[in-house]
Parts: sequence; structure tokens; C-alpha cells
Amino acid sequence: MKTSIVVLLGLVASFTFFTGCKKESPVSPDDFELQEINCEASALLCDLTNANLSFGFDLLRSLQQLHADDNIFVSPLSLSTALSMALIGAEGQTDYELRAALHLEMFDEAELLSANKLLLEKLPFLDKNTKLGLSNAIFYRKEYPILPSFLDANREYFQSEIEALDLSGPESAKQQINDWVSESTQGTINDLVDRVPANLVMYLINTLYFKSGWSQPFDEELSYTGTFTRQGKQAVEVDYMQKQEVAYPYFRGNGFQMVDLAYGDSVYSMTLMLPDEGILVNELLNSLQADTWHDWIGQLEDTELMISMPKFKLSWESAMNETLQELGVSDAFDAERADFSGMSDQVGLFISEVKHKTFIEVNEKGTEASAASSVGVSRTSIPDIPILQFNRPYLFMIRENQSNSILFIGKMMDPSLAD
Repeated sequence: MKTSIVVLLGLVASFTFFTGCKKESPVSPDDFELQEINCEASALLCDLTNANLSFGFDLLRSLQQLHADDNIFVSPLSLSTALSMALIGAEGQTDYELRAALHLEMFDEAELLSANKLLLEKLPFLDKNTKLGLSNAIFYRKEYPILPSFLDANREYFQSEIEALDLSGPESAKQQINDWVSESTQGTINDLVDRVPANLVMYLINTLYFKSGWSQPFDEELSYTGTFTRQGKQAVEVDYMQKQEVAYPYFRGNGFQMVDLAYGDSVYSMTLMLPDEGILVNELLNSLQADTWHDWIGQLEDTELMISMPKFKLSWESAMNETLQELGVSDAFDAERADFSGMSDQVGLFISEVKHKTFIEVNEKGTEASAASSVGVSRTSIPDIPILQFNRPYLFMIRENQSNSILFIGKMMDPSLAD
């Protein structure tokens, strides 16, 4: 895992929750029809974004336990989208556990599909000055009997590209998938798939891409090198950018300060939370809940201040199996208990790996960020059923089984001559 210095680990939820759709996004200005989201008119959509918010806070807390001293940068929306694509094919306890971890219990299947579709249709068109991309794809083993209803639902509601691959050539299949991910993230994320296991049935993949300039860019002439004090009190030198005497939405909470830095037309922003001296970032993280978050955001008021923050570039990746299991997803990873009968009539499907890679660069001009999430669905590791075609010369025997005596033996060279 690559790390670099970053302040306020991963607390940039505002742009990870709002992204665009289709790999060819961002759309051209000529095609842009400005949209807005009204939570009264689109209650399901806002319920979905609120569920993603709760999942994101849970996710960050769980990852913190595994990466206590590391930078963390994740996209809850990317992971939630990829897992929701798998959820279409989940049944029984597997469905229940996935819904609970993603905070989707209040949705029935039709509502969840409709909310995701509406999210994809609206988000690309919220800000002309922000480049957005959200792409979904399913790559599956071409000879494996995936249910058409599963593929059709993903195509319709998640705008998923569907590709049947020859996974008998794992290197070429891996390259094709990784090329798709790289293209979808403007070259910022490569090599999402390390290898294609022999029992792999399909990959469900989501990618996000975000790029936008600050509404109020930082002055490069004011940038400087200064110290950053790590949690263990060790000081390191980093490059800072700063703004002086500028009005930003600001809130002083109990034990922390919060500021909101707008992108583009102010539809998107980076929200930063700084713990007070003597308060660990973990303590602040543990206080984050959807209701308190909305309360704090509601108390932001334009305040004139001076702000300095590190410039940084960060790449991060991790397998998410353990983290999701910590959040209660158990059966989906168990080859004996997983129920994905909505994907295929074949038994033995389970999630073998959930992988997540992210990238972010923050500088005086703005932010570029991307994420890729893959859900690998495999079958129980049993040998492939051999396919025997007797379409060339062969031998044959007739034998007695108790004593293993061969009664007859033959060689077939040309069945058309056998009369």
C-alpha cells in the first residue's frame, strides 16, 4: 500500500458521494442540461445517499482498526455500487447481511434499483465546471450460465457494460479488464486485477473519476514548506498551500473545527475536520454519525479566516474482505453458505474478493480523485467438468468389472465405415 502525508484522513465525503455516470463522461458542454437534486421530490435518491454516508463512516472506522497509523482514502459510493450490483443476485441471509452492512434495509428491490438509476441519471449534470465519471461493468466467464435477468437488471439500472470473456486465457482477460479500468479513471488507476483465479466466474466493477478546480483557487505564491506533526508527535516537512482572509463556510464544534472548500459552482466541496489539540483523530472519527454530520453541516456559516493545508498526492489500495466481514457481511464470503441464486442456477457461487483502489491529488488549483472497486464472484474450487468429444480415432474396451477382465478391445479410426 502506498502512502503519503495527508491531513484529515479520508474526510472528503462530499465528492466521493457525488459522481457522474458512463465511462465517456464528462459530457460535453453542448450536451449538458443542468440538473439539481430535490430531496422532497426525490426522497428515495436522498435515502440512498444517506445510506452511503452511514456506510462510509462505518467503513472508515473499521479500516482504522486495520490501518491505525496509515493514511486511508476510500470511496463509499464506489464500494456500495459494486456491492449493490452483486446484491441483485443475492438471496436469503446473504441478501440480508449485504443490505445491513450497506444500510439499505429500508429499500425493497424495486426501490433500490430505481434509486440507483436516478442517482446515475442526475449526478453527471449538477455542475458544468466539474468533470465526472462513474462507470460500471460486468466481466464474466463466457461459458458460465449467468441468468439473463441478473445481467439485464445490471444493464438497465446500473448502466453496466456486459462483457463475456474467455477466462481460459487469464493474462489476456486480466489485461482487458485493467485497460477498461484505466480508461474509465483517466489513467489514474491501473492494475486493479492482479490475477484471474481458475475458479473465477465474474467481476463486478465500479469506477469513479472526479476532477474540479476550487471555486477560490489558492495563490501559488503563498505556498510554503512547513512542519506537520504526526499523531506520535514526530514532525515532518510537507508542502502547504494557503488562503488569507477569505470567507469560507465554517463551524466550531465540540473538540473540532470544520471548514467547507467549494469546487466549481459550489455543488461539490471538500469538507475538512480538524481535531483540537490533545484530541486524537480517532476520537473525532468515532463521533461521526449520519445525524450528527447533518447537524454540523447545517451549522456552517461564512466566516473570514486564513487557512493552510498540505498539498498531497495519495494512492491507496486494499482487499476489503476483512473490513466487510467486520461490518457483518459473512455468508457472502462463505462458499458453503453464500446464496447468489439470483445470478445463476448453478450452486457454489460466493464472493472471493472485494478490492478497492483510490487516487487523489490536491493542489492550489483543485482536486483530481478516482476510485475503482471490484467484486470477484467465484465458484467452489472443484475441477472443471471435462468435455470429451470423440471426434478423432480412439480406443474402446468391453470389460468385466469384478475381475477387471477385458472382454473386447477396439480402435475406432472411421465411424462412417462401421456398419
